[in-house]
Amino acid sequence: MISQLIGDEKPGKLELSTMRERGGYWYAYQNHDLGSRELGRLQFLQCGEGRTYTTPPDRMPDTPGAVNWRYILVGVVDLKTGKIIAGQFNEKDV
Repeated sequence: MISQLIGDEKPGKLELSTMRERGGYWYAYQNHDLGSRELGRLQFLQCGEGRTYTTPPDRMPDTPGAVNWRYILVGVVDLKTGKIIAGQFNEKDV
């Protein structure tokens, strides 16, 4: 399930450059915890064939250094423009 993006956030220049270099499909997760100082902050996860996740999970997975339950899937990153495409989609749409 994809949640609505808060604001018009986009990846930073360095993040977008890294995503373009690595290619594939990158999914945007946004902090939706209303009590968090980092409300609206983005994280990105590459999913697809040969990756840990072939399809994007509803929430950003935890890592050894972070518990990420606050980060909810909000869309896929358009690597040409850097915009986050929200809503229901499939990989052929990007």
